[in-house]
Parts: sequence; C-alpha cells; structure tokens
Amino acid sequence: MAAIVKLMKTVNRRSLRRDASIFDSKVAPVLNGGDPDGCDHVCGGCGLVLLEHLGINAEFRNVAVTCPRCGECNVPQ
Repeated sequence: MAAIVKLMKTVNRRSLRRDASIFDSKVAPVLNGGDPDGCDHVCGGCGLVLLEHLGINAEFRNVAVTCPRCGECNVPQ
C-alpha cells in the first residue's frame, strides 16, 4: 500500500452524470498507476484498494469505480 491513502466517496449510480465512465471489475485494484510513491484510493464502503499507485496529482473527472468486494459505486474525492 502507498504512503498516501485517499478514501473514495460512495454514491448512488443514479446520481452520476449520464456521460460518466463507470469501471466495473471483478478484481482489485481496478487500476494500477505504477508510481510506488503515488497514492492509493480505497473504497468508501469496505476499504478495499481500488486505484493503486496513482500519481499524487492525478485528476479524475466524471469517473466512478464499482468495488468488486462490496458492490458500492465510488468516486474519487
């Protein structure tokens, strides 16, 4: 796990914009950025690492990730 961990916000899928990109995966992490000094984003429902080793300044807009463990829909904060 990276030194910096960010908690993602759980949301209802219906609250997302119609053009939102939703990543559904059966395994975690859903995305590995490859930066060992980067940060991890964990599910707001169960704490599972969903986005791993992302650059500190990585920005996400209009993106959601479904947790493979608890099924919650998460957005980066």
